[in-house]
Amino acid sequence: MDCPDDDSDGLADSWELDGIDANCDGVVDVPLLGAFPKGHPDIFIEADYMVEPGPLGHSHMPNPAAVKKVVDAFALHGITVHFEVGSDVGHWTALMFQPPDDAVHANYFTIMANHFDPARRNSYRYAVYGHFINTTDGNATPGGYGYVGLPYIAMTTPNVNWPACPDPAFAEGNNLMHELGHTLNLDHGGGDGINFKPNYISIMNYSYGTGWQPLKGLYFSTQILDPLKECCLDECAGLEPDVAYEITYRCNGAWMWSSGTGKIDWDCNGADGDPSTPCTCPQVYPGPPPVCGGIAHDIGGDPGTPHQDLVGYNDWDIMQWGFQCMIGDPSASPAQELTMAQLRQQHVLYSLLRVDIEFKNDGGTINLESNGRTTVSVLGSNELDATQVDPSSIRFAGAQPIRIDIEDSNEDGRDDFLATFVESDLHLVQASTTGLLTGWLVSSQAIAGKIPVRIVPPAK
Repeated sequence: MDCPDDDSDGLADSWELDGIDANCDGVVDVPLLGAFPKGHPDIFIEADYMVEPGPLGHSHMPNPAAVKKVVDAFALHGITVHFEVGSDVGHWTALMFQPPDDAVHANYFTIMANHFDPARRNSYRYAVYGHFINTTDGNATPGGYGYVGLPYIAMTTPNVNWPACPDPAFAEGNNLMHELGHTLNLDHGGGDGINFKPNYISIMNYSYGTGWQPLKGLYFSTQILDPLKECCLDECAGLEPDVAYEITYRCNGAWMWSSGTGKIDWDCNGADGDPSTPCTCPQVYPGPPPVCGGIAHDIGGDPGTPHQDLVGYNDWDIMQWGFQCMIGDPSASPAQELTMAQLRQQHVLYSLLRVDIEFKNDGGTINLESNGRTTVSVLGSNELDATQVDPSSIRFAGAQPIRIDIEDSNEDGRDDFLATFVESDLHLVQASTTGLLTGWLVSSQAIAGKIPVRIVPPAK
């Protein structure tokens, strides 16, 4: 826009002061009530919703408690979200951004054409709340979709088709803030589309912010953490600036946590810095030489993709408010969200659950040259029903168990999950001081535990 916009929120100062005369007839068509033209960005959203009529029907009207969580999150950064609940648009099983329109599928843009005042197209983001979102592969799934940099949002509200959800208002607010982030030009990696980055702590990142129990709540990234090269990770460096909270990263096919400050065991072998593991960069590493020799490991990003450069972002610094010039872009498409099945497959539907583990008999003494057995107990607790652990998922130091038992090993009245391993199968080294256990529950929730180990020196 050529009009002055003091707070750079994409809304001209004259619009925020006097409203918008969309057809230049001298009459205000869109009053932006409550807007601040100076130094205080505003976001306006209209949200229409589906309603299934009849005695057994239901409504997808936005939950005020969910909306308030999003409004409050932006208010902490001096930004006012004006959320206007609109009207009932009918009911279909699936909401989608592409044709067709039929008795089952509703096209978002058809609903928009029928229910959204075109005079608002340059000032309001438009959301439609429905039953399911139809994904690009034709599957219907709960969740949400938003266009990166454009004002289009499709949402669902918690319903009987969602899996167990401990806090529906939180889950709905989480979805809304994530999709609203897309309209502010944020992707799943912040300024790029690489998901699951340990060094990008944001609601946009599935590692931290998507699911029923996001680790950081409704939270956009506030600092730029050090870049990470998967082909050459420095286990002694940690992440800068200092990270006061924990990070999560891929470990033995599942997830592990670590302090973001100080040493980080990226390759999950229990030793912070194993100089025998070479870097595998395809060209000369452009950064300073790693203090700890260098580790090559898949820690995040797109699973199975080697040599990814993982860059951190401060979301609040890179948000782009003005969407007006992008409307009509033929190349635009919604960000590719994971389906419910994919969320389960990646074990990010629920936040990582830290579990207590202990050795049953030997106190953690490991002989890597021995075919002896060691048994690790995953202790049941108020948070963990040990009978719900998926036995096929469990790894200790990267090894699979040869035996599984359920018993009350610590005699506290709760069942515990016992896994027995062959010591020579464990992916530990002489410098290892910690054993890492990973896995997940039958619900798909990832679990992880840590325990001290002592490695027997090799025979001479």
